[in-house]
Formats: sequence, C-alpha cells, structure tokens
Amino acid sequence: KGKRMKAKLERKIASSKSRFMEQFVGRYNKKNDTFEGACFGMGLISVKIIGTTSLVSLTNLGKEFALLENPIIHNRKMVRAFTDEELKFIYDKIIPQFKAEQQVIKDVINELKNKSLTSDEIQRIFEGYKKLIFEYYSTEPENLDAKKREEKITQSRVATMGRLSELKIVNWDIKERGISHYSINHEKCQFLGII
Repeated sequence: KGKRMKAKLERKIASSKSRFMEQFVGRYNKKNDTFEGACFGMGLISVKIIGTTSLVSLTNLGKEFALLENPIIHNRKMVRAFTDEELKFIYDKIIPQFKAEQQVIKDVINELKNKSLTSDEIQRIFEGYKKLIFEYYSTEPENLDAKKREEKITQSRVATMGRLSELKIVNWDIKERGISHYSINHEKCQFLGII
C-alpha cells in the first residue's frame, strides 16, 4: 500500500511539473512551428534555435519583470502573490498586449465603479465580446453549438475575473448558493490611476 501511495504521489508531482512547464513556461507547437505558453504569450521569454539546440532567455520585458521584488520569491512569505510594483507592471505592460481582454477589463471596471455585480451581470459584459471569445477559443467558431458558445463565454469570464481577483483589482466573494459577487478594490484602482 505504501509503494502504491508513493507511486501515485510521484505521478501527481510529475503531472504538476509537466503542466507548469507546458502551460506557464511554454511548449513547442509543431503544427504552427511556434512556442506557446504564458511566458511566451506575455512576451517575457523568447527562444533562439541553433541547429537542434533551443536557447531560451528572458526578453527585455521579462528581465524588467524578473528584477521586481516579489514577496514569495524574495522573502518566502505567502502574504500576497504580487507587490504593487508588479501589479502596476502587469497592468501597464502585459495586459495591453491582449487588446480584447484589456477592453473587457476596462468595461468591467467601469461597471464595478458604480456598484458590485453578480457573476450573471458580469457574464452579460462578456457576452458583448462573444465574437472575439469564440474566435480565440476555436479555429472554426461558426461550428460551435449554443452550449459550447455559452461554455466559452463562461470560461473567459471565470479566467479574466480570476486574474483580476489575483491582482487584487477586484474583490471576488462567493455568497449564498455559490453565487459570485464582484466589487472594485478602490485602493488598488486608485494606485493604478484607473478610477
């Protein structure tokens, strides 16, 4: 039993490492002959191929971000994921690379300036961007059925609102019957100069 438990734990660790490497650091896409993943997508790392060797390095943007102090990496404290300087860097230099998401974020913040909103009310904002969302998630958006379309809008909302919550730009509270409520974090938004 102990060997099975150990083997299961080792598989979980290997799976976690693989997921981190492929989704956050990056992976090679043979079909498109490109590198994909969060760090490549945000312009933080680049790759140079020389023969059969791949040289991965930080871009200038990546170097700038890596040099910012982080409470977890530098102080080994799990108080918060990002400092205010990192937040400003992400909001000013990374989010603008994703024009559609940047516009959705602006619309969400504008709506939240006046009152808190439920997930259903936020969903309506995202529905206004359904064409862009469908094109992002599918190479054949016209072939998505109604259920898949709704799922893609919901996925986009959850992902974007999760990022805004992680950055402490919005407060995300789950209330009765699992309904999400969002409100603006005035302190962070004033720091960023967006309210």
